[in-house]
Amino acid sequence: MGILKKLFQRGDDSRANQIDLKSRFQLISQMGLGTMSKVWKAEDRQLQKTVALKIIDREMQEQINAKFPKADRPSEGEVSVSLQHPHIVKTYEYGVSTNNEPFLVMEHVEGYGLQQLTTAQNSSMNKYRLRWIVQIGEALTYFHSRNFIHRDFCPKNILVAKKGGIKLIDFGLVVPNTPPFQQPGNRTGTADYMAPELVKRQKTDQRIDVYSYAVTCYE
Repeated sequence: MGILKKLFQRGDDSRANQIDLKSRFQLISQMGLGTMSKVWKAEDRQLQKTVALKIIDREMQEQINAKFPKADRPSEGEVSVSLQHPHIVKTYEYGVSTNNEPFLVMEHVEGYGLQQLTTAQNSSMNKYRLRWIVQIGEALTYFHSRNFIHRDFCPKNILVAKKGGIKLIDFGLVVPNTPPFQQPGNRTGTADYMAPELVKRQKTDQRIDVYSYAVTCYE
């Protein structure tokens, strides 16, 4: 009887850890839409601050996860909360909603996507491009020091904040820089920024991010 009681209690605890997003957050406006997620500007009633709320499509996440080996691949939330750098967006927490949707609560950054600025090539780009190149490089160097491969390093995953410069975002395709995840076969990422060895389904490592960084700097 004691064992059964513990099992039922564990199930209750698991359910209790799920978050009712509607009761905790007031959605203000949609900030971004990707193939795997939606990002909202939201008021967090618990933290009492404006945040970026990322809600991940569970089915799409499972499809991506199926492409990687069954080794110990950390979730996007686990990766995100472990990163502490001035040029990487801060993640406060992650979890699962009562609708079984994975979510992340991140700092809200007022600014623009670097992709917009590389297209516009406006006065801000002319004035700050070298500074941004350095900041992006610092963010990637730190990220690699944590022994991760980003796999989707490109302007769409970089924000230019009105205050504070560059912010690297989106760690949904991140894998550890270890042999099981370096094996050939997986082409996930953004095509224009993929290193040749990734396109050719060859063995990969952190150098695929360095290639993507170089293309981003060129643009």
